[in-house]
Amino acid sequence: MHIWIKNYSAIAEPLVDLTHKESEFIFTAQHNQAMQTLKTKIINLQALIPIEYTSSRPVYLAIDSSWHAVGWILSQQCEDNQH
Repeated sequence: MHIWIKNYSAIAEPLVDLTHKESEFIFTAQHNQAMQTLKTKIINLQALIPIEYTSSRPVYLAIDSSWHAVGWILSQQCEDNQH
């Protein structure tokens, strides 16, 4: 999501700070505000559109994995042949 959300790093910084080794996990109003801001921005992204399950256009599952992580994306061919 970070590639589509302007200032993602700055918005997410309080949440990332919670994941630092040896840091105490205390979820404050600042963390809640960061979470709500990111949720709102993700919900309103124009880059994301729902899959039309009743459509005959194909749906693709692309997977990228390595020894330490896995990523995936589910996409559908649009009328303009983009995914």
